[in-house]
Amino acid sequence: MLKGASWIAANSRFTRSELKKWKIPDDRIILVNPPISEEAVRQCAQQKPINNGGPFTLITVCRVVREKGIDIVLRALSLLKMRGIPCRYVIAGDGIDRDFFQNLAEELKIQDQIHFTGYVSESQKWCLLRSADVFVMASRVTASKSHEGFGIAFIEANACGIPAVGTRAGGIPDAIMDGETGLLVEPESPDKLAEALEFLYRHPEQRRQMGEAGMRRAGTQFSPAAIALQFQQEVTKRLDSSEKAQSPLL
Repeated sequence: MLKGASWIAANSRFTRSELKKWKIPDDRIILVNPPISEEAVRQCAQQKPINNGGPFTLITVCRVVREKGIDIVLRALSLLKMRGIPCRYVIAGDGIDRDFFQNLAEELKIQDQIHFTGYVSESQKWCLLRSADVFVMASRVTASKSHEGFGIAFIEANACGIPAVGTRAGGIPDAIMDGETGLLVEPESPDKLAEALEFLYRHPEQRRQMGEAGMRRAGTQFSPAAIALQFQQEVTKRLDSSEKAQSPLL
């Protein structure tokens, strides 16, 4: 049971469900998503660059580890290649499984489409996101590994005007509004991921609309000021309820 505090904050519905496994009552859990940075909010005010006939560019910004599902994306790209869809995949970041993914790309014969940037600075990250067409991260959830409690990277991508594609895993469904700011697919499914990416490739207008909707949502619902206000309202609501419960009957 929860001791030493009145409430505990969860950053997603998934995290809330994990807390409930510890016998914490639902009414003791405040659900508040994390905010994006002020720099991400500033990105929302900029116009998304137009892809003038370049290859369909996908990007993942993350630690380069297996939990992020980069291998699923690579297998999906192999399927898209067989369908004649020209793609470029940028993997921004570094990690212990980079060699594994590079070898897999060679095995799938798509190494010419893949670009590993290594470590990127914050300014480089924003430039890369704004130059891409779609953000994709096919994260896994396993009990023994760290995983997406929410998925702030998807919101940051939306802030740059691009739709996000992720899995129905962990807190990602709280970060992506399926069909509105991006697409959700089943975990561990290169086939389903390839279908989602092909849809976005073949429907540029819907892709643009998703990116714009994501940008509006990121700027209005996930700014530090908006999240702080939400948290304040949640705490005030519970304080008022607690005071009413403790007031003697008149």
